[in-house]
Amino acid sequence: SSDLAIFRVLHDARIPIVLCSCSRVPAWCVHLLASCPLDPQGRPDLKICDVVHAASVIEPASKKKRHFAKIQSALDARFSQLLLFDSGKESCVDGRRLGL
Repeated sequence: SSDLAIFRVLHDARIPIVLCSCSRVPAWCVHLLASCPLDPQGRPDLKICDVVHAASVIEPASKKKRHFAKIQSALDARFSQLLLFDSGKESCVDGRRLGL
């Protein structure tokens, strides 16, 4: 779908994509990422999980701030080197405070 177009563009440009998600059942999220094609028309074999970096964090939590720290550590990067997209205002505010 066009919602996933940014994933394809980043993947094609070899820019790492890291997911950060709070879920009560992380295994369901992992299964979904492994099942959904990134580009059903052009590349039905390419699943979302194929373009997501291993530093991704999907686990139960009340705040993503802890997830951001895990991702930063796994990537050995400064927060200022990372770019955050999130639909939740609180996560964006927390990320901004960290320097994302």
